[in-house]
Amino acid sequence: MIKFDLLIFLRSLRKRSVNTIINLTGLSAGITCVLLIAVYLKHELSFDQHQKNKNRIYRMALNMTTNSGSDVHTADNFPGLAPLLNTDFPEVEKAARIYPYKGDVQVNYQSGKNPVFKGDYIYRTEPEIFKVFDHKFIIGNPKQALSEPRSIVLTEALAKKYFGEHNPLNKSLTIDNTTYKVTGIIKDLPKASDLYYEALLSYDFSDLNNDWGNIDGFTYVLFKNNFSIESFQVRLDEIVKEKTDAFVMRDYELNSKIQIFPQALSNIHFEKPLLSDTPKGNLAYINILKILGLVIFLIIVFNYGNYTASYYTERIKDISIRKYFGASRRWILLKTTLEMSIISALVISISIILYSYFAPFVNELTNNAISIKSLLQAEILFVIAILLLITIAVSLLYPVVYLVNIKPKKGLTGVISIKGNNNLRRGLMGIQFFCTAIMIFFTLTVFQQIQFLENKNLGFNSNQVLVINIPELSLNDSKTQVLKSELNQLNSVKKISVVAQNAYPGNRNINYQYGWLLTDEEKIEANFNLFEVDENFTSLLDIELVNGNKFTNLPNYYDGSIYAQAYVNESFVKKMGLLSTEKAIGKIVYAFDYQFKIIDVVKDFHYEGIHQNIKPLLIYNNNQFGTSPKSILAEINNKEGLAQVINTCKKFNSSTSFEHKFLDEEFDKFFQQERTIGKITYLFCIISIILASIGLYAVSSLFLVQRTKEIGIRKVLGAGSFSISTLLFKELFMMVIITFLLSMPFSWFQSNLWLEQFTYKIEINWLLFVFSGMILILASIAGIIINLIKGINLRPVELLRDY
Repeated sequence: MIKFDLLIFLRSLRKRSVNTIINLTGLSAGITCVLLIAVYLKHELSFDQHQKNKNRIYRMALNMTTNSGSDVHTADNFPGLAPLLNTDFPEVEKAARIYPYKGDVQVNYQSGKNPVFKGDYIYRTEPEIFKVFDHKFIIGNPKQALSEPRSIVLTEALAKKYFGEHNPLNKSLTIDNTTYKVTGIIKDLPKASDLYYEALLSYDFSDLNNDWGNIDGFTYVLFKNNFSIESFQVRLDEIVKEKTDAFVMRDYELNSKIQIFPQALSNIHFEKPLLSDTPKGNLAYINILKILGLVIFLIIVFNYGNYTASYYTERIKDISIRKYFGASRRWILLKTTLEMSIISALVISISIILYSYFAPFVNELTNNAISIKSLLQAEILFVIAILLLITIAVSLLYPVVYLVNIKPKKGLTGVISIKGNNNLRRGLMGIQFFCTAIMIFFTLTVFQQIQFLENKNLGFNSNQVLVINIPELSLNDSKTQVLKSELNQLNSVKKISVVAQNAYPGNRNINYQYGWLLTDEEKIEANFNLFEVDENFTSLLDIELVNGNKFTNLPNYYDGSIYAQAYVNESFVKKMGLLSTEKAIGKIVYAFDYQFKIIDVVKDFHYEGIHQNIKPLLIYNNNQFGTSPKSILAEINNKEGLAQVINTCKKFNSSTSFEHKFLDEEFDKFFQQERTIGKITYLFCIISIILASIGLYAVSSLFLVQRTKEIGIRKVLGAGSFSISTLLFKELFMMVIITFLLSMPFSWFQSNLWLEQFTYKIEINWLLFVFSGMILILASIAGIIINLIKGINLRPVELLRDY
């Protein structure tokens, strides 16, 4: 019996093959989107949740408030903080310092040519780091791993990359001319780690234990159980004021306020990014994805409900005949449940296949946060189970509410009155189009905002500007000058400039400085960003000078009478309270033992991206970088220029890997989150529109089935194509218009909420509503058109004969 029923079921699906394929494909695509969103959200919300003591680990951040209002909020801290916390605060179990570091890594485990790797995710730290964070050691002892000078601990993946199948323990690596011995191998850190590293270098911090004047590196703290952050903060404020006053403030008669405060590791990934911070997530985008997932989920639920209603309405005679010959309500429900369970399982299977196909493409947008294995996580398996149960439940809603209660006589005679169910379906369809309208409007807003950001004038030229990073100790001043000369002789190179490390637009780790300016009334204190450059910097980037005063070849050293020449930007002038750019020229900016003389003002340019206001900037002239890390900016005029420039650099130091990038590409990374959310939004909006069209197709199919006899009678009485089209189109089209009008205030509110996070943003205008309305109407026409054509082409004689 079951076999016979399944055969009839399969034949009924084949009879409606087009309808079935359209609806089930749409449902599978929607569930795939929900799975992709669920996996990505699981990744983002799991940051640092693997740490056993995540609720007791904090990072110490720093705020400095000045009387000019140019405050600084940084993730760096004083080197003297960690030793103080370890000795003077009983609620602290252990504090550790960890400093980011980059360098070329040369592997020395075999004779002959030793490979050189670019060293990323390397940190200098101290043995206490293994007491603050959980690490699973594969080789080595955490108590001794970093106790010796010049030792290094590698992650499992990095050790395999450097040493292959060889045992790395006690083998050596050379990083920037310093040899380190491998003393430990730890398990790879999860990618969902706010502080992610692949190698830890031992570093002697003893000379910095009393340093309360310089700010550098991160400080992490593991508190003891039952600690009180409030009482800790009160005592910390007192000691920090005492230390900073004694070390800096009193000697220079400064009045700025410094506060150090803890940030909980468990939610630090979504904190507002600070200066020198690790990459952060964005809760606004997480909430957007949650809403997108919910909207798509609602759409597929309503679609599936409409599809099953249409499917079983077409089978009303079949079910009525079964009831007439004695089939019980229980048997009909059991049969229907079996049928819909098969379809639901098929849909979930197709969704998983689609997920495996699209996951690699989505990974390009989400920094490899998604994989096939992600589906095996307990939370995601739970989501899949819920989706399966809901699809079965929705598919059974119409049969349970209506079909099992229909009188066999009505089903056999075609006298079907289901007005209440029509109203329910109209309501569900209205909610679906309401959600789709909001999605379309928000997508158009995202598109316009991203276009606005990408096309905004940055105030400098980044086109075809190559940035080459010169590692520490690679080139001294004399070699650098010779290198500049040789690069200038290349036909592919237009201009060359040498700058200090991080002293160029688009860099996320721009140096900053605390200083002051003396006026007739008071000492104006400020935090400002600092660019150390040569005389070609502004001309290479086409940065506009207000008065055109260029750097001269004065000595670039500091004593009581010689000042470094400097430009300041317009924001610096405003923050310092100077009334005009003319009044700024000639002023001396003091930064402890350094002095800068302002010789001109540069027009404001967006050197930190355009997500925030332009901060005060001081650009000073220096041609003596020594062997410190620096960067070469080269404006090239053809594609071959890249290879020529890199080869010329390697002539001066063949053992160094000169990291290079284009300035415009580096600057584009500031828009990475926006582009990611934009692409995801575009994709899901298109899917939502398609799903809405499919849903309207299902509703119009049901509408056509219910009114087939009426259409036949109208045609016999002379109704033309226009009259029939109006009958089928009017009711559904009005529903779309009404839901769109109701969605407008919600669309406006949601879009404005997203735009609030941008300093520079578009204004929402009426054209966005017009375009979103047009797209929604086109989607509704696409969903109705097939059944509209069917209705127009129905033959009245056959219709009346069948009924």
